[in-house]
Amino acid sequence: MENRLYANIVRPDRSCKNRDFPNGWAPLQHMIVEGLLRSGLKEARSLAEDIAVRWIKTNYIGYKKTGAMHEKYDVRKCGAFGGGGEYIPQTGFGWSNGVVLTFLEEFGWPEDRSIGC
Repeated sequence: MENRLYANIVRPDRSCKNRDFPNGWAPLQHMIVEGLLRSGLKEARSLAEDIAVRWIKTNYIGYKKTGAMHEKYDVRKCGAFGGGGEYIPQTGFGWSNGVVLTFLEEFGWPEDRSIGC
């Protein structure tokens, strides 16, 4: 259960590719959440919301720190953007923006929920 905190699909061989742990990518987070929601299970919806909330928070805190949305995030530390891989990480990524908005549309954001990490 501890691994679910990372909310990420990873390769077990840790080949240092762009999509390897500890990097988290918006499209992968979206696929995980959508799959859980489509299961129709109450527990799966709860896990999907947990993943979405963590993803929204890390994007928001990363944005507040740097003034930009990032291509990927380090899922070990809320608000830290990702690194490594085949090229320099990019900023201003549309899929990061789109996934955050999709998660907000699906789950909302209660007034009493903290946005901090």
